[in-house]
Amino acid sequence: MLDTIAALLLAVTQAGPTPDGWTLKQLGEPWQVAMEPRPDYRRGLIEQTIQVVFPGSTESQPGWFAAAERVVQPPAGHRCELVFRAGDSFTGPTAGYHFLQARLDERVVWEADVAAAPLGGAEVRIELAEALAGRAEATLALGVWDKQRVTNFPVAAWFSGVSLWVDGARRVELTAAAPYRFEPLPPDLPLPAAPPNLAWTPSARIVQPWGDTEHLAVAEAVSWAPRLAHDYGFETIILLPPAAHNAITPAAKHLTPSQFEAGLAEYRRAGFRFVLYSSLMHCGHDPAWQTGRLQREHPEWSQRDSKGNPVTEYGAEWLCPNTGAFDHCLRYTLDLVRRYHADAVMLDNPESLNSTAGLPTCYCDACRQRFRDYVAQRFGPDATRR
Repeated sequence: MLDTIAALLLAVTQAGPTPDGWTLKQLGEPWQVAMEPRPDYRRGLIEQTIQVVFPGSTESQPGWFAAAERVVQPPAGHRCELVFRAGDSFTGPTAGYHFLQARLDERVVWEADVAAAPLGGAEVRIELAEALAGRAEATLALGVWDKQRVTNFPVAAWFSGVSLWVDGARRVELTAAAPYRFEPLPPDLPLPAAPPNLAWTPSARIVQPWGDTEHLAVAEAVSWAPRLAHDYGFETIILLPPAAHNAITPAAKHLTPSQFEAGLAEYRRAGFRFVLYSSLMHCGHDPAWQTGRLQREHPEWSQRDSKGNPVTEYGAEWLCPNTGAFDHCLRYTLDLVRRYHADAVMLDNPESLNSTAGLPTCYCDACRQRFRDYVAQRFGPDATRR
């Protein structure tokens, strides 16, 4: 069975003419068509599927299309039907532009506007006896055609389970399918974690000033600490330590260490808890990261896409928590917790965003090795091979 699935997956990802006679065609560069494997969970099959995609913010002209076509020989019999399942991604009311179609020698024998009620994989049956009468063969095409110009109308459509039915009984498959079975995944690996702090965090009323407002909240803490507590009901404040705050603000808004400690003392007197801002992806905006020093000293710590491009939001390259950056950022955070006696830490998330090239992260060497280790540990050698 696994060999059958492997063969199907190989067959349906071929470019150009496919092994079973389908040819992929398009008019208009933005249009894309491919033969892709698509699981049908209810029927327990992986099916060869015609996938058509048109991107957003792109122009298409009337008559442009993407489709898969093949030659069919009408089977002997009195009645012949073309049967397939179809679906598309569009759910809006904008009608008259993209049309799913079935064509026989360029004659449209069925169509559906993507703006109509969603097909959702519904079965379509088309009587072909008249269209095929007296013919030895015909060219069948399934795809999406445009009837009007569009400039921003993305859509994806698919066709699967394509077959000819003769006299309502004999079926001739035009796309392939292979059975599969589910194998339950082993339990995920436990993550090391401390128990949750439920003493005060679930009901905490938290304020987080940033940049200019942190300067105001700390430099004028004598007036702002009681005001935030009594007028607005806050009792917890999140602050960047002074070096990190100064790294992301203009000089006129900088805070000295003595100002920060004095301001923090005012918030303590007003009954506030202090949450230290930090992070794994940019070391809490510490100057060592903000100035690019960490990326120069440790380029292997950067988040990377599959082509090696980094993430550079906020300036320097973002750090990957599967590298030595993890321990570095935790040591940095722990030192600050001890220095300022923080009640908790806001550890900003790793945010594996797209890279500068628009590709997903992270594919750095450390992530790839950790993923291999994770798979091997969770699945074991036999299940990993399967």
